[in-house]
Amino acid sequence: MPEQAAAAPKRRYEMPFLLMVGMGLTAFFSSVWVLASVLMIIMLPFGGTYTFNGQPVAKGDFLKVAALPVLAVGAAGVLLASIAYALWAERPISRTLMMVFWAVIGLISAISLAWDGEVGAMLGVVAEIGVTTAVAYWYLYAKPNVKAYFATLEAAVQRSVSEHSSASAPSGA
Repeated sequence: MPEQAAAAPKRRYEMPFLLMVGMGLTAFFSSVWVLASVLMIIMLPFGGTYTFNGQPVAKGDFLKVAALPVLAVGAAGVLLASIAYALWAERPISRTLMMVFWAVIGLISAISLAWDGEVGAMLGVVAEIGVTTAVAYWYLYAKPNVKAYFATLEAAVQRSVSEHSSASAPSGA
């Protein structure tokens, strides 16, 4: 118990401004996307008339078409929640999760547009997501202050792991 009282409170590192804004936005949008996905799932069986591309369709056909987008929105919301938590908890994996998010959004958008036969729009979205991903990569992995922030987080994780392993190792006599 005395060692717990002597332990210093966890130090919060100086988070770059855009990461702090991103933490707030990902927390907000994750809750919106997950809530929207859950509400869509709850409401689908109770709807009376369904239309797809302006054409009336049977409930079963609509569910076949709507299931994938609803699940994709929910999955993206869960990924956003993971990013928000990792940023809040100062976990180095937040950087990887952010890159995965942009790749997933690009993939979902491209598949959706290709499915609808909109190849021209798909190419535009792929180019847009490609540029966005490149900017995100530069910001997260090359911008000096952000790179230093994540290096600090990774060093703290390494220190924590080495302290934990040395504390749990049996002492030889």
